[in-house]
Amino acid sequence: MSALGVEMTVQPDRTQARESQVKSMFDRIADHYDLMNSV
Repeated sequence: MSALGVEMTVQPDRTQARESQVKSMFDRIADHYDLMNSV
């Protein structure tokens, strides 16, 4: 029971981290395309 509770509390943090990771990745891609277009 305790292990399940710990996993449930950890899950949201993991999804938040993944979302920020994806956002930063998209930002990087957008910056890359901006550089390509400006050249």
